[in-house]
Amino acid sequence: MLESELEDILEIHPYLLDPSFKKYEVLRQKKIYKGRIDLFLISKDKLNVTIIEIKRDKLTLASVNQIKRYYYYYNRKYKGTQVEVSAYLIGLSSSLDISRLKWLKVKLIDKDIPRKVKLCPKCSTAFDYRVFTCKCGFRV
Repeated sequence: MLESELEDILEIHPYLLDPSFKKYEVLRQKKIYKGRIDLFLISKDKLNVTIIEIKRDKLTLASVNQIKRYYYYYNRKYKGTQVEVSAYLIGLSSSLDISRLKWLKVKLIDKDIPRKVKLCPKCSTAFDYRVFTCKCGFRV
């Protein structure tokens, strides 16, 4: 699976990562001073910003350091405001201990986030292709 394929899915269906993201604006490949953020989410009230970095392989210390730079950049940018910054790192697997990084959430492909999705014909919600019943109760 390519990073861009998961970006495609999460750009359209960010609620697969967190249900609260359903009403967020999603920006893709947001350019900042030292790179590009895969997905950048902004709440409708502009008070919550979420940085998402996707890796197609195992998460490494380098991927943690990359998202750390992005997180601290935005944390400094919004210091003294009501804006809350959070971050997600998505990968195939991880053996990293990130428990001290309270601001960072790690999600694994196929465990926490589906690699492929199907759409419910009744409610148009995306869900894991391995599941046969949508949350609305419709059996696909």
